[in-house]
Amino acid sequence: MDVPTVKVTTYGFEVDKVDKDKATITTDDAEFSLWDAAEDGNQIAVVKVEDNIYRVALSSETGVAILAGKSGKATVNGLAAGTYYLQEDKAPNGYNKLTAREPVILTEDATAAVALEVTNNAGTALPSTGGMGTTIFYIIGSILVIGAGVVLVARKRMNVQ
Repeated sequence: MDVPTVKVTTYGFEVDKVDKDKATITTDDAEFSLWDAAEDGNQIAVVKVEDNIYRVALSSETGVAILAGKSGKATVNGLAAGTYYLQEDKAPNGYNKLTAREPVILTEDATAAVALEVTNNAGTALPSTGGMGTTIFYIIGSILVIGAGVVLVARKRMNVQ
C-alpha cells in the first residue's frame, strides 16, 4: 500500500526595527504581537524557538511576546499564506510606539521570508489637539456672543423710547 505524501508549506517574515534614518535600533525593549485583523481580531500566539526566532504556537503551548533583541530583528515562521498584522506593544526606550498595526502580506509564491521594516521616531509623542473638547468652547462662545447681541439690541431699544 502506498502512503500518500503531503507537502505542507509555511511562510515567515522578519521584523527589522529601524529609526527614521533607516539605522537598525539595537535594544531589547521592543515587543510585538501578531494579529489576524487591522483592528480588534484575534491574537496569534507564538513561541520562542531561539534568540530572535519565533514560530506559531501549538494549541497546547502558551504564547509569548515577539522581542526584537539586541540585533534589532526578529523572525516569525510557521504561518499560512495570508495577511497578518504586527502590533508594537512596547517601543524601545526613547522612541515612540507605533499607533497602528503594520500589515504583513505572505503570498504563496514567496521563496524567502518577507522583510518588514518597522520605523520608530525618537522623542516624545505630541498630544492630540482639537477634537470634541474645542467644539464645546465654540458652542459656549457662540451662545455668549448671541446673548450679548440680544442684550445690546434690547438696551438700545429701551434708550430710544
